[in-house]
Amino acid sequence: MLYAGYNRPILNKDQSAKIREQFIASCEMHKDFADYNYQIAKLYFNDGNFSIAHEHVEKALQKNPEYLLAHMLRTKLHIENGEFIQAYHDFTHLRQQYDTYADVMYLNALLLYFNNNYIEALNEIRRALEINTIYHDAYLLELIIYYEVGRLKEMYQIRKQLSMNEINNVPEQYFYNGLLAYERCHWASGIISFESASVLGYDALMCNYNIACLYAFLRKLHKTQDILKKIISKKQEFMSHVQCDSDFAEFRKTDLYSSLEII
Repeated sequence: MLYAGYNRPILNKDQSAKIREQFIASCEMHKDFADYNYQIAKLYFNDGNFSIAHEHVEKALQKNPEYLLAHMLRTKLHIENGEFIQAYHDFTHLRQQYDTYADVMYLNALLLYFNNNYIEALNEIRRALEINTIYHDAYLLELIIYYEVGRLKEMYQIRKQLSMNEINNVPEQYFYNGLLAYERCHWASGIISFESASVLGYDALMCNYNIACLYAFLRKLHKTQDILKKIISKKQEFMSHVQCDSDFAEFRKTDLYSSLEII
């Protein structure tokens, strides 16, 4: 992972753990409520402790099977673990049930994007934007998809819309958000953040290098290889980063890595 001048680590995990323990102690009297488990699940999720987060999500849903936010958090846990197909199938009934919620539509669009179903993802984004015309994340995901398929005219129109809505489009902020996601083990969120930074004008090669790191953690090694090939073909010095970066330790054990060495 390339930090581009930012000091690592960014997160203070000891402080996060202290805040979490203080919250748990202060809310002990409410532990019979589903919201208690949901809030704890969120805290563990934010710290990248997905196994404990999942336990509390399941407890919240046992207490309240209709708890939409808990269902959505469970889907996000699947996404960050790279379980995109499972997440999509689990989320299908929620999408049908909550067909007037922009957040549900956006999450479904995200799943469709990671499953490479760009057309349906764009349809979902448009539905979300009909409900919430200043939905920040939806605009950015739409911009990312149009970049992926090379539709520059649509990209220009979305950039114009972002400016009109006064939505934060500072690429440095999204690069920083990508680093935060990386430290939280939020691999999929990190990918979206770095892709947002790239399409908004941040160093595309550096962003894509970091995206390749995150796809490696998601065990999408062919995707990792494809991205690295494009980067190295444009700037050979990135190969030296791949050779020593601990984030690519497992990738370097594969034949996919060997093919990079002959570019």
